[in-house]
Amino acid sequence: MLCLVIGGSASGKSEYAERHVCALPGRRIYAATMQPFGEEGRQRIARHRKLREGKGFVTIEVPADLGGLIEKLRGERGAGKPGSPGWILSDNEQDRDHWGGYNILLEDLPNLAANELFAGGELCGTAAERAEKSDMLFSKMIRAVEDLARISENLTIVTGDIFSDGVRYDSDTEEYRRLLGKMNCRIAEMADHVVRVTAGCPVRIDEESGMNIPAGIDKGPGLNIPAGGAEMEMTPADPESEPEKFGRKRVLSEGKSGMVFVTGPLASGKSAWVREKLGIRDENIIRSSDIFQAPEENARQSQNLNPRTPEKICVTDVQDLVGKDIMSEEELTELADRLAGFRAVVATEVGCGVIPIDRGERIRRENAGRLACLLSERADRVVLVQCGIGIPVKQRKQ
Repeated sequence: MLCLVIGGSASGKSEYAERHVCALPGRRIYAATMQPFGEEGRQRIARHRKLREGKGFVTIEVPADLGGLIEKLRGERGAGKPGSPGWILSDNEQDRDHWGGYNILLEDLPNLAANELFAGGELCGTAAERAEKSDMLFSKMIRAVEDLARISENLTIVTGDIFSDGVRYDSDTEEYRRLLGKMNCRIAEMADHVVRVTAGCPVRIDEESGMNIPAGIDKGPGLNIPAGGAEMEMTPADPESEPEKFGRKRVLSEGKSGMVFVTGPLASGKSAWVREKLGIRDENIIRSSDIFQAPEENARQSQNLNPRTPEKICVTDVQDLVGKDIMSEEELTELADRLAGFRAVVATEVGCGVIPIDRGERIRRENAGRLACLLSERADRVVLVQCGIGIPVKQRKQ
């Protein structure tokens, strides 16, 4: 089985892919494509390694030449300890009967494509020559994916959405986006399942999933997730009659918030959806920039967050509450706990674009993605709004 997992930066796609692979029987191979550039890169790799601890993965570094991964898996004849030559695969012919039982997680496609395309530095030559190089790499990497899918029991590939920020980049970056976009589309055609992860919530978007499969219908091993569905029906909020129903006290005592987390791209109609579907009036909505007692350039001081008053039951633009310094898990958790006291929390997705050159912007985007995942965990319902339409991606069982 081939499964493609896509999402923005810090969307929870890696965590989902690992859970998916861990739910499958057989040995687990983690094909790591990221090269650690600087302390920031090393910290990111360390975080991913911590996520995989105790899950039985054997890690193989493959920053480029995906086709060579098969040879790394085969190794030399003979047995050995995990990670040594010959431990994983024999030198039999590429027969699924001999190679089966292995679950390969490739993490991730954007790094692999960038490492291959920019192996010699900036692209050179005419536009036609640069496009030709990109097309050759496309064919080479797709052949390698086809080989891996054929010899493995299950192949899971993590890729990124770097296309939704509406920004035009320099010619090298645009060629990179073209290459990754082509690869995403081709692998999606090959895949048995395609899963989109938003704020930690997986939704199947492949054609076979249909558009009306309710949450909880299992359509394959490790894929017990909802498909994109119809507009969600909501109960209008009444802040005057139930001011404490969704308060912080209930969040901490029961582990439930009653909160609806609404996310989606910029200008996708999120606030209008909240007003229409949740019945929340303008006077009951507050912007994140207005909920700090002493606004600071770096909003990591979550203790400054004003508690929700009965008349303010919805907060918007919470992605602006994170700063450009790395926030610890404790800081983000504290902020998420405080926000969970609102009836509705609205955030704009900021991770679906090319990784920023500015370090502060990269960190801010990572912080915002991690905060969204924490809010999703605390929410009773999570709604992705596209073109004004609310798509349910999580519904807590009552």
